This record gives sequence, C-alpha cells and structure tokens, in this order.
Amino acid sequence: MAFDLSTARPVNDSAQHPQRKRFDITTARPVEPQPSVTAAGQQPDVPVPDKTPGLFDISRQLSGGLVEPVLTLGSAGVGEVAGGLTGLGTLGVTAAGRALGLTDVDPAEAAEAVRRGVSERLTYQPRTAGAQLATQTLTTSAVPAAAAIQKSTELAGEAGNAVGGPAAGAVASAVPTAVAQYLGVRIPGVRGSGALDPSKRGRTAALPKTKTTDPVNDLAARRAEEIKADSTSGEIAPYRLSDNWRGVEKDRVAQNAIKQGFDKSIVSAIKRASPEDRQRMVRMLGIRQRGHNNARYSMDNRASDVAGDSLMQRVRHVRLVNQNAGRQLDAVAKALKGKPVDYRAPVDEFLARLREMGVTMDRRLKPLFAGSDIEGVDAAERVVRNIVARMRDTRAPDAYDLHRLKRYIDEQVTYGKSKDGLGGRTERILKSLRADLDSALDNNFPEYDRVNTAYADTVNALDALQDASGSKVNFYGDNADKAVGTVLRRLMSNTQSRVNLMDATADLETVAAKYGANFSDDLKTQMLFADELDKRFGATARTSLQGEMQKSINTLANVASGQQSTTGATFDFMRGGLNKVRGINDQNAFIAMRELLRR
Repeated sequence: MAFDLSTARPVNDSAQHPQRKRFDITTARPVEPQPSVTAAGQQPDVPVPDKTPGLFDISRQLSGGLVEPVLTLGSAGVGEVAGGLTGLGTLGVTAAGRALGLTDVDPAEAAEAVRRGVSERLTYQPRTAGAQLATQTLTTSAVPAAAAIQKSTELAGEAGNAVGGPAAGAVASAVPTAVAQYLGVRIPGVRGSGALDPSKRGRTAALPKTKTTDPVNDLAARRAEEIKADSTSGEIAPYRLSDNWRGVEKDRVAQNAIKQGFDKSIVSAIKRASPEDRQRMVRMLGIRQRGHNNARYSMDNRASDVAGDSLMQRVRHVRLVNQNAGRQLDAVAKALKGKPVDYRAPVDEFLARLREMGVTMDRRLKPLFAGSDIEGVDAAERVVRNIVARMRDTRAPDAYDLHRLKRYIDEQVTYGKSKDGLGGRTERILKSLRADLDSALDNNFPEYDRVNTAYADTVNALDALQDASGSKVNFYGDNADKAVGTVLRRLMSNTQSRVNLMDATADLETVAAKYGANFSDDLKTQMLFADELDKRFGATARTSLQGEMQKSINTLANVASGQQSTTGATFDFMRGGLNKVRGINDQNAFIAMRELLRR
C-alpha cells in the first residue's frame, strides 16, 4: 500500500532545531487504489489482490540490495577470466580441427560463443529490485567507502519505495547510515557519524583490552619451528630459515622446483635428505636425464637401480656377517663334542605336539599316522618319520649331536617346502623342536650362544628379504642392483607384498646396523625420489617436437571420435600453452631439480 507524504503532520521541535522542519511519516494517509476497468468501461469481477508489502518482502529487497551486488561483481570477474581462457582454448582446437577437415565452424565465432557462454553462466544475476539498482550503479562508477555508503543509502531508499512506498523507503534509507555509524565510518553531512564510544552502542559497556596476535607472524613462527625440527611437510617446502634463524623467507630454489611440477612434499623431503642421499639422487637425475631422449639407454638404466644398489650394500654386509658367523659356529660346535646336555625337555615337547595331531609311537619308537591329521600327506609323514628316526638312532647324544640335529631339521624343512610343498602344522612343529634345541645349547654354552645368535639373525634377515622379493630374484648375480631396484618399486605401490617388503628391508637395516654397518643414506627417501622422477617425466620418456605434435593430433582425433570431450581437450591445450608461457618444460625441470640437490 502506498502513502501520500504530503498529508503527514509536522513535528513541533523548534526549540531544539528552529531551522529544521520535521514530519511524522506514520500519520500520512494511504493513497486509495484506482479501480481498473475493462475495455467496455466496466469493473471486472475478479477481486484485486492485496499489494501491501509484508516485513519479509521489504527485508528481502533490502538484503538483496546489500548482498547480491557483491556476488554479481565477484562472480563477473571470475566468469570473464574463465570465459577468456576457455575461448582461447576453443580457438586453438577449432582452428586445428578446421585445418584437418574435421569441422567447418569458424574458429573466431566458436571461441566468442564459448567465452560468452562461460562468462554468463559463472556470473550471478541479481534477483531483487534493490540489488538490480545497486548493481547498475556500482558497475558504472567506483567510489570511496564513505561515498559508497551514501550511495547505498539512496539505493536502499529507492528499493524500499519501489516495494512498499514512501514509508518503507524512509525506513530502508536509514539502515546503511545506522550500520555505518556503528562501524565508525564517517559520512559527510551526517552528524554523529564516525567512531562511537562502545558504551553508546546500546547499553553494553566497553570490553577490556585483550592482547591481540598477528596471524602472519604466528604462521611464520610455526613454519620456522617445523623447519628447525626437520619436518618433511609439503607446507613448508617453499620456505627456508632466514639468516638469523629467527624467521622464514621464501626459498626461491625450492619454489622453482615446485613450479616445474615436482610435488611439494617430495621437495621438502629432498631438502631434509642427508648428503649421501643427495649424491645418490644426483646420480638418479643424471640417469633419468640421459635416458630422457634415449630409449635404448633407458632400457638398461633406471633411476631405481641406484636405490637397488643401496639395498645391495646392506645385503652384502649382512651376508658377509652370516658367512663369518657360519664358519665360527662350525669351530665352536666341534668343541661341544663329548659335552653332555639335557635334551629331554625339547624331545618330550616334540612328542606331545605330535600326539595332539594324532601321531603316536609303537614299541620300537616308529610313528603311526593312522587316524592322524597328516594321514596320507606324504611330505609331512616323510619328514616326521626321518626326524624321529634320527633321534631314535643317536645313542647318548651330546651337545654336538644336538647342534647337528638342528641342521638336519633345517635341511628337511627346506627340502620339504621346495620339493613336496611341506607346510602347515607339521612345519611349525619341526621349527619349534629346532628352537627348543637351540635354547638348550645357548643356555649352557655362552660362546655358542654369541656366534649362533649372529648366524641366526643374519640368515633370518636374508631369508625374509628373499621371501618378500620372490624366489626368482637373485641377490648375488651380476645385475642384482637392477633386480633389487625393480623389487623396491613395490614400496611405492599398493601390492599385497608391499608390507612384507617394508618389514623385510627394515629388518635388514636393523641387523646390518647391529653388526657394524653404518649407512647414513635412507632407502625410502631414495625410492620416493625415483618414483617422483617417473611421475614428473613419465615412466618411459620419449619426447620430441614431432611427439608433441602427434599428441595434439591424437587429442583432436579423440574429440572427433567422442573419446574425449571438447572441454577436456580445451583444458589440455590451455595447460600446455600456459606451461610454455611460464617456462615449464622438462629441460627446465631437470635444471631446477639439479640446483636444489646441489645447493
């Protein structure tokens, strides 16, 4: 409903403001609506709906006038940029397609259509009357903050008047001014605007001053602490400690490597790597760069070979310790001849475990398998029969006999597994017997215990690595480093053997360190770097100008055949074009990484 402001009653406040005339707008009379007539001059029978705006209508128009222009201007900027880039890509795709005879569409027209469509789709369109008026004004001029608030006051008044008449316009025009006064913005011509005492904003007393923190300095301090702690987080990769070690500064070398396409977390790990690891990474990079355009060389040489050589150093050290321990063990064991040892507990426990499987002994101490768990299992029956016979036929065994029985069990289990598929409970029972015999010897002969422990540690570590790698991997051949390097690639995969390989390499490193090795390089860091080289340059790197042209032709062919969308092809071309402009290419990537490694 509209009101006639000329009928509003004057307010008598001449004592306070003798030069100002004020009116009470709440006393204004409503304007009577004019009845509509038909073409025949008669009033229609359809009732006229009530046009009086509600509180929700007015607030929606006002909030739209304040919020929607911001959405419109912000989204318009994004839309123009995205539309321009997409149009540029469409221009290239369409031009190439027209050159190949795949389309008759004019490239310029196609590019402009895509640009305009993307820009319009990404630009928010104001829906309320106040927002439309505000957007129209803000897009034609740019004003300072105070002038913008004055303009908002006028726009809010116009929006309120358009929706609810003069009364709504008067209320709406007061909202921006009130908000500005509360926020402390001075408006020319408005008395009392500017910073207000908090005690005057309602009845809330001024809050006590609290210590404020600078988020920028806090972030810099946190980054400095992470760098000092040798963190490998990718978030701190672009930064380094300043000269005084109290703050951080931009790491231009690291940032350049990241710009060339290397992962931030990998760059951070490289910065924390040991000098030995960096030297090996330089070797990896050299191999990768030499094979980048040399397919024949890359067939015989891979970056992972360097990591394989690092692991082989540990394998060779552990094997040498094992061989020495084996020779010493033979000498120590021979000294056990004629020395008695109590073997009853290990033998009794072995026979008890056999009975649990249903295997019993006759009067001549021969095993009976009828009705047992391994009845008819030839491999299991054969091994048990051989072990029992060895124990039965050894008269008054001494400590040396127990040592030889241990070796006999090893041979039987190994042969049974490789030839007959021995496994399950029978294998576990035989290994338990061996462990019990070993404990009996270790507890009674300290020198035997020392040498035997070294032998057991090393042989178990080597066997675990062999099992995790596969029986076909020859750790002692001429190309062992290449074979092991290929195996180590599983550390970066999701294969089921990954965990077993991680455990085996960790155990090998532990055993090597226990027996005198001092390796300062890290296998995981080296494999991480080798994997990153493959991700950055491709698993097989054969690139040339002709190859790049072929990629473009293949992209267009995929679009024509429907295997790739036009949008996908557009972004591929855009990415390639932007990378060229920014100097992002394989050659610069090699240079950036080499600079980072040698710093």
